[in-house]
Amino acid sequence: NIWFIGFKPHKQMLEHRERWLYSFLAQLLRPLDPPAPARSLLAASSRRTSGTIAKVDMYRYRMAEPLLQILRAPAADRVWWRREHEEILVPPVVLRPDGNLAY
Repeated sequence: NIWFIGFKPHKQMLEHRERWLYSFLAQLLRPLDPPAPARSLLAASSRRTSGTIAKVDMYRYRMAEPLLQILRAPAADRVWWRREHEEILVPPVVLRPDGNLAY
C-alpha cells in the first residue's frame, strides 16, 4: 500500500491528478542497475527485486471494530483493518523498450 486515493471516480482521478503513478510504475519496472529513485519508497526487501509486470488494485479499508474494542484485545490478536477489493485501477502493464508502459 503506497498511497490513498479517496475521490471517486477513481479512474478519472488517476488520469488527472494522480497521473504520476504511471511514471512510478515505469521506474519500478526498470532494470535494477542503475537503481530508480522510486525504489527508495519501497520496503528494503523489495528494492532488490525487479518485476516485469505491474498492476494497481483499489481496496476499501474500514476499521475492523470500534477503537475501544480493538484496544481491549491482546496486542498480538488485534485486527485493525478489514479491506475489500473495489476495482483494478491499472491493469497489468509491462515496460516497453522505449521506456513507456504497455497494457
